[in-house]
Amino acid sequence: MKKILFFLALAFTSMAVNAQTAWSEDFSNGIPSTWTMFNDNNTAHNPNYTAAWTATSSAGNPAPCVASASWFDPAGTADRWLITDGITISESGYVFSIEAACYEAAYPDGFMVKVSSTNRDSRDAFTTTIISVPAATTTFTEYRGSLDAFVGQTVYIAVIQNSNDMNILFADNFKVLKPTENEVQLLSASLPAYVASGSSANVAGVVKNMGNQNLTSFDVTYNVNGGEDVAVYTVTGINVPYGETYAFNHNVPFNESTIGQYTVQMTVSNPNNTDDPTPEDNVASTSTTVYDASATVARTSILEQFTGAACGYCPGGHDRIEQALNGTNTIWAVHHAGFGNDGLTCNANNAYTFFYNDNGTYAPALMIDRFHGVADEPGPVTSVGAVNSIISYLNTVNQVPCFLTLNVDGITYDAQSRAFGGTVTGHFTSEIYGANTRLTLMIVEDSNIMAQTDYSTGSSTTIQNYMHMNAVRGTITDVWGDPITVNANGDFTYNVNGNLPANLKAWRCRIIAIVSDRNASDANACAVMQAAQTSNLNAPFVGLDNAEALNLNIYPNPTTGIVNVEGESIKNVEVMDMAGRIVMSSTDRVVNISNLSKGVYMFRINTENGTFTQKIVKK
Repeated sequence: MKKILFFLALAFTSMAVNAQTAWSEDFSNGIPSTWTMFNDNNTAHNPNYTAAWTATSSAGNPAPCVASASWFDPAGTADRWLITDGITISESGYVFSIEAACYEAAYPDGFMVKVSSTNRDSRDAFTTTIISVPAATTTFTEYRGSLDAFVGQTVYIAVIQNSNDMNILFADNFKVLKPTENEVQLLSASLPAYVASGSSANVAGVVKNMGNQNLTSFDVTYNVNGGEDVAVYTVTGINVPYGETYAFNHNVPFNESTIGQYTVQMTVSNPNNTDDPTPEDNVASTSTTVYDASATVARTSILEQFTGAACGYCPGGHDRIEQALNGTNTIWAVHHAGFGNDGLTCNANNAYTFFYNDNGTYAPALMIDRFHGVADEPGPVTSVGAVNSIISYLNTVNQVPCFLTLNVDGITYDAQSRAFGGTVTGHFTSEIYGANTRLTLMIVEDSNIMAQTDYSTGSSTTIQNYMHMNAVRGTITDVWGDPITVNANGDFTYNVNGNLPANLKAWRCRIIAIVSDRNASDANACAVMQAAQTSNLNAPFVGLDNAEALNLNIYPNPTTGIVNVEGESIKNVEVMDMAGRIVMSSTDRVVNISNLSKGVYMFRINTENGTFTQKIVKK
């Protein structure tokens, strides 16, 4: 689902102050009244962006900017032009510079820049394309195009939003400037986030050629925690055109044996064996954690999904999550929030929209272990993209070493009193916890039947008996967890006491435990260290009625294909996937699911006296 609110924390990349600027517009006073705009006939979803281009307040860069939409109803291709006044190009070496950013990584807007040397009365006058960007990044990035073909002429420059069914494009700081001859900018320095003690890791960087001469060489060095610089590494044998980037690894790898946090500061210099006129953009830092590999334990991740009964794209998102998690050791919890509230929304669901990191709420969305695992997002939450993108996010998180074993086997449930109690225990193998490490216990319920909007057929339909799984119905602890006390051996015990709310069915409920950091001011500093979950509170897993009262027996579970259904007055058996869709229906007592993919299915047995629902695992 495309994001509805749009204030986006975007990074800003400054331009070289030493460049010779002939003309500029930063939109601090809006779009100049003498400029020309051409609109299309599309109807924008967002009523703030119906015009071809609109001046808007800061979208994360330090100043106001302009924006243009490409998300239309019905979907279509944008053809929205913003055209400057006439600009005279006095000599060669000048370029047109523009900073741009798309609104959403999953729907990346692009644009074109065209030039006319005759007039600006029609689109046809613009015959020369100097910039073409199919998909902008979500951070403001500078793009440049040469104006050498127009020396001695007065030109009009058009910026064109030409995306198809994306979202919103932001643009700022239009300039005509002449870059310096030799200049390099260090865009980033990077290390793996975690490095095993005593092992080597590449110290990598990305530079951008900001000079109008091809970049053929530069020097790079770095220091660790402010210590002495390592030996200078001279990068040679390259030929990077103006405006292009080059990725490199320093020839001295990072290698530390002492466990702890390290900051690496990298500096580049000497482009093409000359002084760089803007050394202030030649420095970048990165950090890493050195850890004891022998202390790591297996991680159980938790994927938290945001959804809603009114979210038509959510059934499809649910399907993709199910495919991505198949066969993984991942707990799935669903928050009915992000796209309005519904009958399954609880206070915890709304509280956790904090993780959108002021990026506006939307659904379907997800986060894994509350890690900031997607580079183009300002927080842990990201769109439910393709199956491979979910798997990639999960793999990124699973590369983070885990140092905590977590056990919920000590929690018991009394069906008579509806009371649960006992203990949750944990053991840290390394001192990675702190004063803000907390334990959160969630109650999760399956098989909630409720109407669901669905757009998967190409139009809006309503599934009346959609089965909602993994719904978080509340927390036993504080929403943000209760503090834990860890002894000198790294152990903790948390006493659990409570009663299952009367509106929840015990046989459909389980308890999920997560240990995480808590930083109320930073959504990216609340990562989950480990997760675990109980079995359903009252076996067997039942849907609407008690299985024993119905005299039902379903076996084997797990199964490789054949499931036997024994009982009286059985009308039929419905097999549903985890999205709540019926994939098979049978009146037989022997149900063959050999042709279904491996995974978890819900068997709903309809009898004369009631309905019974049980999870069946297909191996």
